[in-house]
Amino acid sequence: MFIGKGPTTVDGFNGLIDDVGVWHGELSAERIAAIAGLGYFAGVDLASSEIDDILSLSAPGEMAMAGGIGWDYVDLFPAAADATALTAGLHYLGVDNWFYIILDDDGQGGFTGIRAAPEPATGLLLALGTLLCLAPRRKTRRAR
Repeated sequence: MFIGKGPTTVDGFNGLIDDVGVWHGELSAERIAAIAGLGYFAGVDLASSEIDDILSLSAPGEMAMAGGIGWDYVDLFPAAADATALTAGLHYLGVDNWFYIILDDDGQGGFTGIRAAPEPATGLLLALGTLLCLAPRRKTRRAR
């Protein structure tokens, strides 16, 4: 087995490899995307059962935990903050400052995948802020 250099390769791999996994069979593109994205964003191990929890999601609104972060199944993806083109297998920071992992192409020009869900406290603060912005404001008169 060669890693980073083959029997006919002159120059080897110039970099570092931090995780190596060997599987009995072929991995799906979705599993590879989940392993890469969850490892990058949440420190999830290659063989973690949390990857299976994520891959079991199948409808918007479903959620699973991985790496101590809640992940929502989504089928709508914002643009990448760095303007990278969206493709299946991509993990990225969206322009909305959420982490996204695109697991698959839906076959109709869109994607399916997951996004990091807000912590409950963050969601509560966002809801309160929205309510305060929408609440009617009293006008006060200044004394002349």
